[in-house]
Amino acid sequence: MKIRKANSQDVQRLKQIDHLSYQPERASFIERAVSSGTAWVVIVKSEVVAYAVLDHSYFGRPTIAMLIVNSQQRRSGIGNSLVEYLEQICDGLEIWTSTNLSNIPMQHLLAKRGYHLTGFIDNLDPGDPELFYFKKLEKT
Repeated sequence: MKIRKANSQDVQRLKQIDHLSYQPERASFIERAVSSGTAWVVIVKSEVVAYAVLDHSYFGRPTIAMLIVNSQQRRSGIGNSLVEYLEQICDGLEIWTSTNLSNIPMQHLLAKRGYHLTGFIDNLDPGDPELFYFKKLEKT
């Protein structure tokens, strides 16, 4: 497994992995993240199987704004490795992220990695509140 910054050649693959990329705003998000250098990809056997975006979208704080693992590779440790990598390269003393209440696997991953639930927002996705998490990072 290798993790690297996404490049323009990865955009189509990221859209294939992301089941919501048919929405124009999500497709644009992927393109902007890649072009701004805030998207990272995981490569297994020469294939991009996951991506994440680490930016400063949450009140100017380091935020994992997106994390998606290809459906065939989920529950294999790829998401955990990608979050660990993002924590290591993060330029702050804390890191933020969010997930839907319905996304139990992500909630388990965040708990395993020491993230703390800090609040929620209703009505972003009707009937599925967005849960916000943060983690203090130990930088040496």
